[in-house]
Amino acid sequence: MKFKRICILCSLILLSFSFVACGTETNEESEIKEKQDKEEKTSKQKSEENQSDEVLVTWNNDIDEYPHDEDTVIKFELPDGSKKEFDLAFPISITGMEMLDIDNDSEDEYVINGYFTNTLGENNMYYAYEVSNNDVEQVFPFEELSNYRGDTIFNCELVEVNAPTGFEEENIVKGIRVNTVNVVPDAGPVGYESFIGTAYCQDKKWHMTNLEYKTYGESIEEFKDENLIIPKGCEVEHEEWIDDEHTVYRVAIQNTNPDDGEYAHCMDYIYAKALDGAVTCLVVDYPSKSDLYADRYTHDVCGFEVVYQDVSFDGNKDILISLGRAGNQGAAIYCAYVYNENNGRYIYTPSFEDIPNYELNESEKCIYGYSRDSAVQHSKFTYEYQDGEFVLVDKEVETME
Repeated sequence: MKFKRICILCSLILLSFSFVACGTETNEESEIKEKQDKEEKTSKQKSEENQSDEVLVTWNNDIDEYPHDEDTVIKFELPDGSKKEFDLAFPISITGMEMLDIDNDSEDEYVINGYFTNTLGENNMYYAYEVSNNDVEQVFPFEELSNYRGDTIFNCELVEVNAPTGFEEENIVKGIRVNTVNVVPDAGPVGYESFIGTAYCQDKKWHMTNLEYKTYGESIEEFKDENLIIPKGCEVEHEEWIDDEHTVYRVAIQNTNPDDGEYAHCMDYIYAKALDGAVTCLVVDYPSKSDLYADRYTHDVCGFEVVYQDVSFDGNKDILISLGRAGNQGAAIYCAYVYNENNGRYIYTPSFEDIPNYELNESEKCIYGYSRDSAVQHSKFTYEYQDGEFVLVDKEVETME
């Protein structure tokens, strides 16, 4: 009886060890299966993220595969089984893809985001593709962009743009701020040239606004010859030096067949040379006369005269352009591009257009504006330049008896 109890006890112990061993094996198998399921789920999610309406989008050079030994290629597999590839010509690290209406046509495009790192830093980049009728077309970068930026790496940022439309209408659309930097060989420590502009698409046509170029080590004449781009249907109206020192040069562009009621003058290329040898090209365009409240709106009797004058009282001259005379009393209005010491750029500052008949008071570092409200009432405004804007700080109204 005692022997029988011992056998039963040993059997229970062995059975217990067997259960433990089986349990250990089950846990290991469970962990492996869980890992496989997770990998399959991740792979499936990635495939679903890259697939829309049976269009499969793949690429090499994922962000976790850096460094890359080959240029990045975007591949599309279309519903009919056909394939199309786009070689981006750089080993770009792709961070992802989203469906986004980048060209403002109410239809989403395949927008691929990535970055390229070089000695100048990290450049964020966007590539957008439109799929239609079993074909793929690259929407951005658009072909004309190469006319502005050349074959350089560009840094992109999604922004909102108030695109011109009809009278008193606000039209906020998606745009892309483009900033390019191109190294100039053998030009010293500041040997580079840059381009900044905002691109937006409207009615299937791309536009560039707020354009600015900069280069070092060239004269204004050399820079102008290389960077003056005359749009189709336009011609040079006239050219002139703005100052006696020959540091600012202007090329006026006119439309050869302007619409009814519009000025023939449509664009200005303004070249300015800084003390450090940088030449900046500022490209200024003007909205339609039907866009009454648009920035840089051109009023009646507009001569588009350019003035080189320090209106921010920081010791650096700024660029002003006449926009004609506004209102019943014909107040002179100017737009202003204020020089920024930190980046060497001329920054468009719309608030200057609020100042009628401007007059500088250098001793008080302020700007006066004057308006004739009626035959018996005049107003005097005092503006100061604060935090990048022209701010109204005082207003005096004079009534005549």
